[in-house]
Amino acid sequence: ADFSALDARAGVGYSEGATNVRIGVNGGRYWLDHEKTRDSFGLNADYRYLLTRHDQLSVNAGATRFLFIPESFKVNNFDLYQMAVGWLRGAADGRGAFGLTVLAGREKAMNGRADGDKPFLGARLTAQTALSERVVAFFLGGLQRGKYSEVNALFDTKRVDSVYDLTAGVTWSFAKSWSLRPQVVYYKNKSNLPLFEYERTDASINLRLDF
Repeated sequence: ADFSALDARAGVGYSEGATNVRIGVNGGRYWLDHEKTRDSFGLNADYRYLLTRHDQLSVNAGATRFLFIPESFKVNNFDLYQMAVGWLRGAADGRGAFGLTVLAGREKAMNGRADGDKPFLGARLTAQTALSERVVAFFLGGLQRGKYSEVNALFDTKRVDSVYDLTAGVTWSFAKSWSLRPQVVYYKNKSNLPLFEYERTDASINLRLDF
């Protein structure tokens, strides 16, 4: 199947001393086989604190609503609530960094989807290194495991999914306040119900303006 997505984000930030706070909104549309399939919109807040010259602590919370467009899919509508706590450490005299994030959340079913709610836990590893004054390469890897709350009537068991993802890309700061970020993301979903297993690769380019 072919798929495509369009996402947009906007936010405001405030920094003072070792503290940085950001609040934002996001929205997007997803197409499957060239048909409008799902819309999303949400809010997020991010707090970061510089513990030492090399160590940063972060706390992030967000809520996103996912609404399916085809009438037959609307039973799958859900709200996503998530919170994450992370640590980032600088290396190589500031030219590199690596970090760990742990997260927890819940998909809250809105219209009685067959598998019910999905509480989940996960972790992510990140690494980045400066290739030049304007170009930074980054790598991310993550695992998220969730067990649905309701017995799937078709399989007579509760669905359990483990999602693995790998990301690689670069950020190019080509002008003051402007950056371009091409990236590739690989996803693999393992499930106790083989019907829900899949692999997917996404390629995207993000344009960012900071002001």
